[in-house]
Amino acid sequence: MLSVSSPIYQTLYVFYRLLRVRKSIFFAGFLHENSCYVMNCLMKKKSSCHCGSVQLILTMPNDLEKVRRCNCSICSRKNAVVASVKIENLEVIKGKEFLTKYSFNTHTAKHYFCSKCGIYTHHQRRSDPSEYGVNIACIEGVSIEDYLNVGYDDGKNNHPSDISIESK
Repeated sequence: MLSVSSPIYQTLYVFYRLLRVRKSIFFAGFLHENSCYVMNCLMKKKSSCHCGSVQLILTMPNDLEKVRRCNCSICSRKNAVVASVKIENLEVIKGKEFLTKYSFNTHTAKHYFCSKCGIYTHHQRRSDPSEYGVNIACIEGVSIEDYLNVGYDDGKNNHPSDISIESK
């Protein structure tokens, strides 16, 4: 019997996750046609705007994490479903010059859009500035239909960064 912590189990589990993508896998340095690849047991996914001018590589050790919507003033207008990645796990591999930054209010959150097609790709989170929120609809291989019933964080009335120290 294999232990969950054994290297063989971990390797088999990673390949099982890759096979679930339902696309043929081309193993050449662990790459396959969906631009997801495994390196050092970390899942990497490609993300891009609509026109392809901006492209990102996301390192996602646990696949999509903290999937959510938010009802704050900006998120309610874009209605995107987002997942979180650590700042160091997002790399702009193409089109940094096409990214436009928008910030407001406290200027902690920084929202990034493609200046050519207008698609929101990611933002530095206000509630956790060590993370980016990424638009999951931009990630290759993600079916947005699988995330129709994602709940909302109440960023409008109860944003974690707005809770005063006295009330904690």
